[in-house]
Amino acid sequence: MSRGGGAGYAGNNNLNGAGHAALEGGHFGAAPHGLIGPSTLGHVIGDNHIGLVRGGFRTGYFGYFGGWRDSFFAFNFYVFDPFFAPCYCSPWYYYPCLPAYIAAPRVIIVDSYPSANWSGSDYDWQPGNRETANPVLDDSVQDLVEAFENDDHKAIDRAVPHSGNVNIYVDGKYSYTLKANDFYDTYVDGIESTKTDRYEVLEVKANANGTARVVAKHVYNDPWGNRTYVYHSYFLVKEGDEYVIREFGTSDYRTGW
Repeated sequence: MSRGGGAGYAGNNNLNGAGHAALEGGHFGAAPHGLIGPSTLGHVIGDNHIGLVRGGFRTGYFGYFGGWRDSFFAFNFYVFDPFFAPCYCSPWYYYPCLPAYIAAPRVIIVDSYPSANWSGSDYDWQPGNRETANPVLDDSVQDLVEAFENDDHKAIDRAVPHSGNVNIYVDGKYSYTLKANDFYDTYVDGIESTKTDRYEVLEVKANANGTARVVAKHVYNDPWGNRTYVYHSYFLVKEGDEYVIREFGTSDYRTGW
């Protein structure tokens, strides 16, 4: 499922193969921020470790089975080793089963954000209740849950805009911006290439101008059978009959507003 067409990767960076079956991930160190790559990292001398971390940076990914290939991902522009090409952290840096980087030429850097100076009030999110103050927002937040818990393609399509941009945050800091269709493909990978246990909406805030913030906890089973989690944050904007994602962030800890 992709808006940009099937991925065309020539190689394979899945470490779940011969000689790597016992490799285990766990939590990584803090995700690097800003542009990274050969010119900023230099060379790692004497580091022959083959695994998910090399020289302190994530490399490759550990798929749920050995037959997974890079070309199975929806997004066409991941970087699997930051020592070979300039890149930025993907939203999925903290997921061992997903690629950690996005190619630098694919990102946009902006200096204004739709959530800047935003304020809102706690919103009592009640999915399925048509008598609430904002049933459209209720349905849109429920789409985020359905997308991850049920791989609901219609919910994904409603949640992700079809034009414009989506800002990406890692650990609460702005990282870069993706075109809507590129974000769609990366979002699909996060949904379809993880084994979700549940998707918990922890907090919703909203205001009268048709914008909202959502914090969620993605609880999933990693490739080694461990139940773990990553926090997600959203800034939603009402466009037409839906609230769509205009900012998305991930972190291994719950970030503030």
